[in-house]
Amino acid sequence: MMAAAGAAAALSGFTALALALPKHQRDVMGKTLPVRRERMLRTGGWILIALSLMLDMLGWGASLGIVYWFGSATLAALLVALGICYWPRAVTPVAALALLLSLCAAAVGAAV
Repeated sequence: MMAAAGAAAALSGFTALALALPKHQRDVMGKTLPVRRERMLRTGGWILIALSLMLDMLGWGASLGIVYWFGSATLAALLVALGICYWPRAVTPVAALALLLSLCAAAVGAAV
C-alpha cells in the first residue's frame, strides 16, 4: 500500500511543480497565477515529492525504497508531461484524485 501511496504522491507533487510554471498555468487553466500561489505550488510540490520518497522507504525499506522511488518518480513525471501536452484540462483533477488516493493508501498502510 505504501508503494502506491508514494507513486500517487509523486504524481501530485510533479503536477504541482508543473503548475508553478506560467506556461503550464496558461495551458491548463487559461490564465497565470499570482506569484504567491506559484510559490505555494512549488513548495507543496517539493513536499509531496519528499513525502513520496518517505512512503516508498517505509513500504520497501531504505535501499529498495529509494530504487522504487526513482522508478515511480520517473513514471509520474512522464505522466504529468504527457498529460499537460495532450490532456491539459484533465491534469488537475487527476492530480487531486491521486493526492486523495495517496492519503487513503498511506492511512491504510499505516494501520496494517
